[in-house]
Amino acid sequence: MKKILVFGMMLVFLIALRSNANGAPSTVYVDDDWAGLPNGTVVSGHIIGTDAFASIQDAVNAVASGGTVYVWNGTYNENIDVTKSVSIIGNESASCIVKAADNADSVFWVNADQVTISGLNITGGSRGVLLRSDTDYCNVSNNILYNNGWGIGVFGIIGGSTTLSYMADHNVIMNNTISHNEEGIWMYKAQYNKIKGNIISYNTNRGIHMDTYSRYNLIINNYIRNNQYGIRIEDSTPTSIDNQIYNNCIYHNTYNANDTCSNIWSISKTAGPNIVGGPWLGGNYWGDYVGTDVDGDGIGDTPYTIPDGDNQDQFPLTTSISNVNKNKYYLTIQDAIDDANDGEIVVVHDGVYRENVNIDKSITLKNGSKPVIDGMGDIAINITANNVTIEGFNITNSSCGIKCITSGLHILNNTLYNCSYGIVLLHSDHNYVYNNNISGVIAEDACGIYLDYVNDSTFINNSIFDYRMVTGSACGIYLGYSSNNTFDGVYIHKLDLAVQVDYGIYMKEANNNALEGIEICDLHGEYGYGIYIQNSDNNTFNDSYIHDIDSTEGYAFYSDEWGSNNSIYNMTVASYLTTISFTYGNGIALNGVDNPHSSTMASIRKYVEIYNMTTNSWINLTINYTDDDAYGVTEETIGLYHWNETTETWEEVEANLDTTRTE
Repeated sequence: MKKILVFGMMLVFLIALRSNANGAPSTVYVDDDWAGLPNGTVVSGHIIGTDAFASIQDAVNAVASGGTVYVWNGTYNENIDVTKSVSIIGNESASCIVKAADNADSVFWVNADQVTISGLNITGGSRGVLLRSDTDYCNVSNNILYNNGWGIGVFGIIGGSTTLSYMADHNVIMNNTISHNEEGIWMYKAQYNKIKGNIISYNTNRGIHMDTYSRYNLIINNYIRNNQYGIRIEDSTPTSIDNQIYNNCIYHNTYNANDTCSNIWSISKTAGPNIVGGPWLGGNYWGDYVGTDVDGDGIGDTPYTIPDGDNQDQFPLTTSISNVNKNKYYLTIQDAIDDANDGEIVVVHDGVYRENVNIDKSITLKNGSKPVIDGMGDIAINITANNVTIEGFNITNSSCGIKCITSGLHILNNTLYNCSYGIVLLHSDHNYVYNNNISGVIAEDACGIYLDYVNDSTFINNSIFDYRMVTGSACGIYLGYSSNNTFDGVYIHKLDLAVQVDYGIYMKEANNNALEGIEICDLHGEYGYGIYIQNSDNNTFNDSYIHDIDSTEGYAFYSDEWGSNNSIYNMTVASYLTTISFTYGNGIALNGVDNPHSSTMASIRKYVEIYNMTTNSWINLTINYTDDDAYGVTEETIGLYHWNETTETWEEVEANLDTTRTE
């Protein structure tokens, strides 16, 4: 409940004197908390019975003509008759409710000009607001009207078929939410009224109904959906003609429209943003339009015919979302998916789509230009059907960019940024993931590509980079309990500022996978691992380049003692060319270093640190060097040495050593 501080009796006295010449106050206040207080009581700087009331009807009766009634939070069980020009203003709170005491009567019955009703929740009446008989220049705006017989009625009275007296004219119904009534807006013998910017939905019968001499009204910028009829204009005598209806979004109604009279359903194609985000004004958006838009200007190439008469929308609006198999347009991506059949293609053009998309059909969802899906902190695309293709999207602001729990997925040419988890595949086989870029994460934990129980899938040319301010662990690719997958072209870099651990690639109980063409660099966690293997066997790594692991404790390649029979060929570690090839039983950690222990021996600056070797491990090293590396060194004397930590001396490695000079 809104309250005003009391500043003393003199201020209260002055407030009470703000009135018209007849002594009625020009501003009054209503609060249901004041019920039962005797007249003359001073509360919150106001006087009960003078400018403060517990009921809206009492306040309307007391206020001066042309004055304002402010309604504070509360539930007001009453039916209000308004017979003078007055503004009744609620605070647009969900707790500011006016509920009919008699549900056979209107909540607000208005029979005066220049009445404003705004900012209220209006419910429970035969009509929410009824503008009745020669009621002109009223404004009903920013209200929520629900569970009434009619949400709003504009209902003039005419004395005979040709007498124009008692019409309801020049009223504005704007920016209201009108839902779950029997009728949304009913216009009867009403003309020159404006219905603009309303959301009219889930009404049992009609969203907007025009009947009997309702003429010259403007219906514009409304969202009209999920009613039995969106807009219905009936041929009564005299007929309702010359109404102009354009730039409305009319969809998901059982019948979007019918018109047995003669009305105008579009304007000429005019430059300017329309209700569905296109660059041209024209007609209306129709959820059941089946025409084409070959030139992509957002205007359909063929008119939309209004049922039950001769009217047409000459310039129907199209959106940036279409089903190419059905030649249909949709307001949201989810609408298009819900209407699609298996095997169909949904194309999405330019725009930012703030939705959480659920795909439960085997469809292709692809870009027509540069669409952006904003997941609003949740999963942007959630896939629960097999054989789905996602191609060419920008996906952002999501806990997970793309999540799939089925198989046969194709993920191609997408850019995912600011997604804590980029691509997540769970219990999923036979997938193809190609040329995706995943970047820009600020999160507690983050992973570019997360694979759990994924088999027989192919991953080609995917990049994961620029993870910022990850407070837990950051991982480029996690591969858990997964087998027989192929990776060709993996670029993972700048996993930056993770407080705990950075992993380029983390493999857990992952077997028989082939990874080729890998570059991992710029890991900056407290612990950094280029490739980390946990209890994983028979994997092959070829042509890997791992460098610049700037961690307190960092390894280019690490395996625990339970990994076995993993083969590594042509791995370059650190920032210099040291090619390493080895197959081992278990227990190796590999660290490329620039500055080994000091020695009086001449160096060609090729150093590799190998830890945790066991008696079952063996390594084959091929070390390449240039003439500059060996400057001043007699090459015939070059040998392979290791540093003995205990004796602090270099010891020549003799077993299995083969040195070959190449010019």
